[in-house]
Amino acid sequence: MLPYAKRHFLTVEVAQETVISGERVGFGDRKILTVYFTRVGNTDFADDVDAVSGVSLLLNEKKELLGNSQVLGQMVQDAVGRDIISINTKEHYPSSYSDTVSATGEEMGRWELPKLVDMPENIDGYDMVFLVFPLWWNTILKPVEAFLNRYDFSGKSVIPVVTHGGSGAGRRVEDIKEICGGTVEEEPLEIYCGDIPYCREQVTEWLKGL
Repeated sequence: MLPYAKRHFLTVEVAQETVISGERVGFGDRKILTVYFTRVGNTDFADDVDAVSGVSLLLNEKKELLGNSQVLGQMVQDAVGRDIISINTKEHYPSSYSDTVSATGEEMGRWELPKLVDMPENIDGYDMVFLVFPLWWNTILKPVEAFLNRYDFSGKSVIPVVTHGGSGAGRRVEDIKEICGGTVEEEPLEIYCGDIPYCREQVTEWLKGL
């Protein structure tokens, strides 16, 4: 079961199999990579994180933390198959969500991009990249920008998948185009954070339209 910690710390229990697994969508012989950025793996959480900073987090049946974008990325990967990786920063973010918001706000004002760790040397073997990330400060997060700057996207299709708190994807397509040299999908998937436990069918239908 996945008790979902919503913005007001209400919990909704859903079966993990139902959340992530669903219909497969074929893309022929395309070489696909799903990439996601989430707080889990990039934050040293306090033991009581579900009580103090549950925004954008889920708990599985083992009480292990999962990030919204992580779960959404797993849905995409379950539907299309192939490989999945996470964007990992060397410096971690605060356990408190409000402190993380402040830290990322300060990060936005700096030219220097965060250092990434445990990332593949290249992504040359892929021609289609699903990029799953949360929308903070109405722009692309610096770790996502660092990922886009790290690799050569020439000849690749980049498909944004955005989680948000009500603002939608905004100008994120244009922002991604300015950073990478790939072809960027004009109509990204936009999922409200509170809908993530129930959006597997929506993910499937969107993928079928690509």
